[in-house]
Amino acid sequence: MGTGSTYEDYSESPLELTCTACGGYSKFAQPSGGEKYDIEAIYFDDDEYNLYFAIVISDIDGIGDLYLNIQGNEYGIVIKDHDDFKKGEIYRDVVWSDDLYEENDNDCYWKGTQRTTIKSGTKVEGGNAVVVTGDTGISDYGFTNYVIEIKIPRQLIGSPQQGTGNIGYSLTCGNDIIGKDVTYDYSTIPEFATIAIPAIMIIGMLYLFRRK
Repeated sequence: MGTGSTYEDYSESPLELTCTACGGYSKFAQPSGGEKYDIEAIYFDDDEYNLYFAIVISDIDGIGDLYLNIQGNEYGIVIKDHDDFKKGEIYRDVVWSDDLYEENDNDCYWKGTQRTTIKSGTKVEGGNAVVVTGDTGISDYGFTNYVIEIKIPRQLIGSPQQGTGNIGYSLTCGNDIIGKDVTYDYSTIPEFATIAIPAIMIIGMLYLFRRK
């Protein structure tokens, strides 16, 4: 988990698989299914005008939407076109889809609610987030790492002032989840010259997290 120029270890709780057929459950370390379903890292920064995120993943097909809880208000950012939702759209008062196993009425599914993709909500008018997904060119245990870069205008999400909020991201399968409280402190952070984060910073972050 990275914020500004600092990084810290992120401890992931085991996933609990509930099976209605047998009436029991089992625990699995994240990511369930191995490296292909690993969310490597999430990075956050902000300035006076925007929030910036970078998410490093291996599963380009199972991209979920970004969850934000800002001063008690919940938002969802569409990261990839799905259903009637278009990449970059911002929604509030979101109803979330659960993991694919539960959504498809499987006998076994992850316990609790995984916020994977937006199911419904109120679309925020006046603009969208900018979302770009790129190939890092780095192979991690046989799987390519991808970076999702996101820039969200502050005025579209209530213009959050200095304080704390919660962010979360999950693959659509729910096999890996990452979430963290972050601090908004735009007075000390300059705006990135590009959409979000220079590539050299992303690559350095990848190797840092690989060493953890």
